[in-house]
Amino acid sequence: MTQVGRVAIMFKRRKKEPLEKIHTKSETPKSIEDLLETCQKSADFHSFKLTEDNPYHVYYIETLIKPELVHDEILLYLKKPENTTLLDLKKDIPVGDTKILSAVSKMEEALMLGHVLIRSRINPDEVLSILLSLVRHDPFPLQKWNLVLLVRKMLLLNHLT
Repeated sequence: MTQVGRVAIMFKRRKKEPLEKIHTKSETPKSIEDLLETCQKSADFHSFKLTEDNPYHVYYIETLIKPELVHDEILLYLKKPENTTLLDLKKDIPVGDTKILSAVSKMEEALMLGHVLIRSRINPDEVLSILLSLVRHDPFPLQKWNLVLLVRKMLLLNHLT
């Protein structure tokens, strides 16, 4: 056998094996409770209920929104007795970007984009998503946007580990 033949044998290709995923994504939470349980691990995740009688529960990530906007633009409408459903609340809140979400993956995405989620005791499988992101309300959005992206990356990395 010649030198070239020996080298060829040394570098002979093996059968192709399935490639392992180098970068795996975390699983999407299967339920709202799973999502909220995961979010509770973060120090900047906040959730509250006005009173025991009030049917609404509010969730948001403090570093992605201005918390005073929650108090100024949302709490007043949560206290109104005529707002008995998420649809009533959606019609009453004067914020343009509001959606009713039922998919848990959309809820997770909304939280990470600076939305406030409102969940009703009457229909716990849906949430009202309200955009109160720093970018929307800040006169200097580009500087804040870089900070928001950094925070999102950190949250995602914490979620993956």
